[in-house]
Amino acid sequence: MCSDRVVPVVRVALTRSRTTAVIYLLALLAGPGCMARYIRMDEKGLTCAEAYQIAIGAVRRMNYTIDTSTKPTPGAPGVITATHTEGTATRGLMVQVFCTTMGASVEAKTEQG
Repeated sequence: MCSDRVVPVVRVALTRSRTTAVIYLLALLAGPGCMARYIRMDEKGLTCAEAYQIAIGAVRRMNYTIDTSTKPTPGAPGVITATHTEGTATRGLMVQVFCTTMGASVEAKTEQG
């Protein structure tokens, strides 16, 4: 069982297929046990619109139900909140898309209920 004081962190620069990398890392985030509960991915040259669409697609492919989504704007991140229910267990997911002049970053965090 995981300690409440230990939160594994994964930080990755995307270098392969962007969609594949996002799906893979979000799947790690959503995995059981002590796998990562926070992930940040940075990609130079990735537009806000691309990052947002990739994140939405990844959340859907992992069979999460999107509860809310807000597109990123200059100065404000895009936010996607979603839930996944298996039996009586429900897990929440929050994904944020940050945009800069250099590219985009995607951060994801899970909540276990």
